[in-house]
Amino acid sequence: IKAYEEALKLHEDPDTRYNLELLKKQKKKQQQQKKNQQKKQQKQNKKENQKQNQKQDQKQNKQQDQKQQQNRNQKSSDKKKEGEKGKQKQKEQKQNSSQKQKEEQPNQKRDHTQKDQSHKKQKRDQKEQNKKQSEKEKARKSAQKKDQKQKAQKGQPQKENKKREKAEAAKAQKAKAKKGQKEQQRKAAAALKKAPPISDMEERKWKKMLEGRGINTLMMELPTQQGERVHEEKPW
Repeated sequence: IKAYEEALKLHEDPDTRYNLELLKKQKKKQQQQKKNQQKKQQKQNKKENQKQNQKQDQKQNKQQDQKQQQNRNQKSSDKKKEGEKGKQKQKEQKQNSSQKQKEEQPNQKRDHTQKDQSHKKQKRDQKEQNKKQSEKEKARKSAQKKDQKQKAQKGQPQKENKKREKAEAAKAQKAKAKKGQKEQQRKAAAALKKAPPISDMEERKWKKMLEGRGINTLMMELPTQQGERVHEEKPW
């Protein structure tokens, strides 16, 4: 390429120019191929590195799993040993407790007897105290009843006067109510006497209305002075 360039500087020639361009294209193509090859090699290397890393990770994970399993087995073994030690310790404590209980049993009986005696004494003292309190309460109630009786004897005439006054007021109120009731009855009877007799047409109207409401009734005839009540054109 350099030789062709130097020759073209001295003298321009089409063949030389063509050969120069061809060589440049070939060089560019070779460089591109080289780049592609490098990229391919890089990809290949990357894949191999990934595989290698993956294998390494798997190996490490496997080692960690094995180590964890060993730790679990060790812990389980230690726990089992501790459980056996605990059982042995509980057994020894139980034996010691049983022995101690046997030794303390006479002392406990003596303490129990003393507690019973003290409890009985407390019950006797409480019973005597309750008895004294009951007697005081009875004496107080008796004196209170006596005072109430004396006060009642003094105030009995006043109570009788009030009772008599209440009875007289109730009697007057009852007479007034009875009088008012008689007056109402008299007014109702007078209103009934003034009411005109119902006609056949009005009777049928009311009967139809009551039957429509589900009310069963028996309408009785009301005789007039003439003995007849045929009024079909007027309601009354």
